[in-house]
Amino acid sequence: ENVWGFDNGWSFFIFVTSTGISGLVGVVVGPKIFDQYLGGFAFPQGKALCLLWAKRLTFLAAVCSTVCTVLLVVKAADLVSSNRRVIVYWQLSLLVACISCIFFVINTITGALYGINTESVEEEERTFAAGLTVSFQNVFGYACGPLLPSAFSQLVGDTVKDFW
Repeated sequence: ENVWGFDNGWSFFIFVTSTGISGLVGVVVGPKIFDQYLGGFAFPQGKALCLLWAKRLTFLAAVCSTVCTVLLVVKAADLVSSNRRVIVYWQLSLLVACISCIFFVINTITGALYGINTESVEEEERTFAAGLTVSFQNVFGYACGPLLPSAFSQLVGDTVKDFW
């Protein structure tokens, strides 16, 4: 049983639906937004419009990330201060909705950004550009992605231990 009061089966189900299904919907909806609705990125004004929308969607993901952080910090502070589990389902619902939104947005804009990066170089350099794009995603996303949260967690853990 976890801090929200249900077993690991439900936790896994919520995780799969909030990340997997919303990510899949983002992959399907992304081309419809950027290619059909915005007109694609074949021309400079189309690139500018697509990048503007990618920036707006990224801001939405950042807002959702901030909401998730606040919710989890409040939950952790409540657990530490009261040493009892208080289940507030609206917080869980908002957390799941924000995580779903983050995965939807990231998977929606990835294809457009990948296409803009690849289209921005000459045709004979596109293979290298595609490889470079994926390399940067892997280096900064997969390699550094766990580093920052774990460093922050260590800092918070040490601070709480010293304070407590």
